[in-house]
Amino acid sequence: MNILTNSGTISKNKSELADTKKNEENKSQENGYEENSYLNSLDKYSVYLPRLAFLFLLFTVITSGFITELLSCQIRYVLTTNIYARHFLAILMIFIFIMGLGGWSIDSKLDEMAANDWTSGNVIETIIMSIIIYITFLISSKSQLVPNLIFFGLLFLLYLINTQRNFWKARNMISENTDAFMLYSTYILGASSMVTLFYGFINYINYQKIQYGDRFSWFYFILGGQKCASLENEGYGGKKIKLKKTRF
Repeated sequence: MNILTNSGTISKNKSELADTKKNEENKSQENGYEENSYLNSLDKYSVYLPRLAFLFLLFTVITSGFITELLSCQIRYVLTTNIYARHFLAILMIFIFIMGLGGWSIDSKLDEMAANDWTSGNVIETIIMSIIIYITFLISSKSQLVPNLIFFGLLFLLYLINTQRNFWKARNMISENTDAFMLYSTYILGASSMVTLFYGFINYINYQKIQYGDRFSWFYFILGGQKCASLENEGYGGKKIKLKKTRF
């Protein structure tokens, strides 16, 4: 009788252990599913990260503006004296670059429906995206040196990590943990760059208001060209040059 009771107790304990183990496995699978679902969601929106990093390319191109010396004198005169022509040309340049990549759609699913090139891209939404990118670039240009360097440095790191991750992922050369770490890193860099962008912008507004006082104008602050005191005054690292009168 005792043997039967003990065997029944043992089988009951085994059954309870099996149920407990099964429940733990189910919970583990659910947690794993939730984590994978979260990562898949982040991965889905990671297609927008290169668009943010595109600002770094724009900065690189604009800083090499010496190529304007190759243009005709009339075009150079217009670009030198007309700030609106420069803004238009900058937006046009961004638009052409993006169309060279096949164009962008606000909804990335549209881009995935078919392969695009510069002859079949989404022109309307690419123009909208070009304007948004240029506005973001204008905001970034209204910043002092350190926030600006940090902002573009973060964008450059974002571009490097995201591009390398895509390269490894396309060739199955990356583990799940490394993939998740790099994906999280790109989002952290993207968020940090936006915080730096707006901090630098607000800080520069206060700086300009102190410098110009009542003469401060929002219109010229946003759309006007940059007059750099550091290039005109010796006290800021620049050097004033006095032209000597010369008789010919």
